[in-house]
Amino acid sequence: MSSRPRAGSREAQRGSLVAFACAAAPNVPQSTVVRIARAVVRFQQQSLARELDGSQPLLRARESSVGEGPFKLSGVIQLYVADHVSRRRWTPRTEVQFRGYLSLMTELLGDPAIGDVSKASLRELGRSIAVLPSNLSKRLPGVAATEAIAALSGLPEIPRLAPNSVNAHYQCVRSFFSWAVENDFIERNPASALRDVKVGRASEERLPLDDADIVAYFATLDAKRGLQPFERWVPRILAYTGCRLGEAVQLTKADFKQVQGVWVVDINDDTAAKRLKTSSSRRLVPLHPRLVELGLLDHVGTRPAGFLWPEQVRVAASPARSNVDKIQKRLAYAFRKAGISDPRKTAAHSFRHTVSQRLKSLRVEDYVIAELLGHEHEHISVGRYGGRSDLPMLHSVLARLRLPL
Repeated sequence: MSSRPRAGSREAQRGSLVAFACAAAPNVPQSTVVRIARAVVRFQQQSLARELDGSQPLLRARESSVGEGPFKLSGVIQLYVADHVSRRRWTPRTEVQFRGYLSLMTELLGDPAIGDVSKASLRELGRSIAVLPSNLSKRLPGVAATEAIAALSGLPEIPRLAPNSVNAHYQCVRSFFSWAVENDFIERNPASALRDVKVGRASEERLPLDDADIVAYFATLDAKRGLQPFERWVPRILAYTGCRLGEAVQLTKADFKQVQGVWVVDINDDTAAKRLKTSSSRRLVPLHPRLVELGLLDHVGTRPAGFLWPEQVRVAASPARSNVDKIQKRLAYAFRKAGISDPRKTAAHSFRHTVSQRLKSLRVEDYVIAELLGHEHEHISVGRYGGRSDLPMLHSVLARLRLPL
C-alpha cells in the first residue's frame, strides 16, 4: 500500500503554513509570506534528516537562506506569539505582557539568529533584567533599556524591578525557548541557565493590618467627599471575608444567598465576565454578622439584578492593565493618606493576611482558613463545593473575627 499522502492533505498543510506565516509576519508582501512558509518546510525537513542520521547537529538559524526571515530571534518570536494567540493560550493582558517581555529580550540581546543565543548570553540577559529600573517607561520615557541600565548603573537608590517581576520576565524567556526547542528551531534550550531570583517568604511580602491601621484607614475613606458605594463596601467585604480584590469587584446581586440557613457570598466564575485565580478560589464564604449589621444586605437588596459595582471598577480600559487597577489605586490613595506608609501593607491584599493571622491567633485549623480564603489545601476537594466544611461551622468560626470597624 502506498504511503504517499493524499493531495488534499498536502494542500491543507500548505494552506496552514501560509496562514501561519501571514499571522507571524503581517503587512508584508505575499511573496515574502511564501518564502517564510517554504523556509519553515525546508528547515523542518533538514532538521528531521539530521535527527534521523544522528551524525550532524540540527540546522542552525544562521545557516538558513531566509536571512532576515523567521530564524532571526525576532522572527521566531513572531511565530511563537502567533501560535499562542491562535490557540488562545493567553488572556489579552498576558499577551500584552509577554510581547513586552520578548521585545525587551530582543533589544537586550541585539536580535541575533536564534541558534546563536547561548547560555552565557542569557545569563547576561538575566543580570540586565535584574537591574532594570522599575516603571522604566515612566521614569525614563523614550529611553532604551540598554541606555537606562548604563545611565543608572551607579545609582543604587533608584528602585529596581521587584523579584516577582524579574522572575516573570525569566519565566517568559524560558517558555519561549522551550517552545523553540519543541518546534525544532534550536536543538538545546539555552534558557536552562536562567534561574529565578530569590523571593522573600509570602508572609514577609505583605503584612497584616493592626487595629490602628484599620481605624485610620476607614476614617480616612469614609471622610472622602462623594464617596461611591463600591468605595464604602468593597473594603469592608475584604476586611470581613479575606477575599481577593478581583473577587469582590465582580460580585453580583445573585451571589448573596442563603445556603444551609446561612447567608453567604458565592465566589464563582459562572459567567464569562468573571475570572478566578485558581479552581480552589470557587467557594461559599459565610457573611460575617458585622457586615449584616452595617447594612450590606440592605444595600444589595436595593440593587438591580447583575453586577453590584460599575463596569469601570471591574473591567480595565486596556488589556495591558489588571481589571482591578482603577479601584486598587483609589483604595490605595486613601490607605496612604491615612498614614499607613509601610510598603508591605496594602489596601488590596493586607486584609487577606489580617483575616488569616487573626484566625490563626484564635487557633483555627489551617484547612478551615484555607477554605475561607480560597487557598489550595490537601483536606479540601477541588470540586465545585463538594468535600468542604459545613457552612454553619464556617460561619461560627468567621464570626469570632473581631475588627474595630
